[in-house]
Amino acid sequence: MRLARLLRGAASAGPGPGLRAACPSASRSLTSDSGSGPAPELGVPGQVDFYARFSPSPLSMKQFLDFGSVNACEKTSFMFLRQELPVRLANIMKEISLLPDNLLRTPSVQLVQSWYIQSLQELLDFKDKSAEDAKTIYDFIIWWKRQRKPISSKTHRKHKSKLQCS
Repeated sequence: MRLARLLRGAASAGPGPGLRAACPSASRSLTSDSGSGPAPELGVPGQVDFYARFSPSPLSMKQFLDFGSVNACEKTSFMFLRQELPVRLANIMKEISLLPDNLLRTPSVQLVQSWYIQSLQELLDFKDKSAEDAKTIYDFIIWWKRQRKPISSKTHRKHKSKLQCS
């Protein structure tokens, strides 16, 4: 499996108990058959396989806007996102792994894959944190902002030529 080859060397995030649905509209429970989520010894490939088994929650634009204006609760948002984001990242990672081998070997695709791996590992650090803890929510918001930050000019310049050659 191409994804397994890429992820073989990646460090394990070591998730614990499975995620529980937090958003009323998302009633699924992300637990394995044993109820404990993906086994930590499976590492990143096992985590990707586990979370990719689930479909992302479909949200209409109306639901998205209503949630932000009517139910603007940080705890609910945190609980929903810590469940939803691993599923979305894992599904994207699986889709990337379906690219042709010659494209997967390019530095630009490998760079993007490494960003997804790092994001998934960091995101799973929040999986077992309490939404009742204000510091946890603060740390999550800081992490999210850092993830959404544009690529630094140094990284952009470094990889610009590689991206153009791909």
